Amino acid sequence: LVNDLDLKIIQNNGSALLPWTLSAYPHIDSLTQPAVRGIDRVNNMEQITLKNPSAGNFQIKVNGHQISQGPQNFFIVYC
Repeated sequence: LVNDLDLKIIQNNGSALLPWTLSAYPHIDSLTQPAVRGIDRVNNMEQITLKNPSAGNFQIKVNGHQISQGPQNFFIVYC
């Protein structure tokens, strides 16, 4: 992955939500596991879901990890 960007959401109480990730370890036991929240170093698209968010402001943070060619453009989509 070139120019890896990391996404996280900071909630009202200060806790962070990370994107959903899947195990990429090439063994059936790993590949059939459900997604867990964590730092994604494999994909160039990341997804964070919020179930029943409380009222208030949230911060969306995008940080670069090993940006070899910059600046790096990105898009945030929400619904």
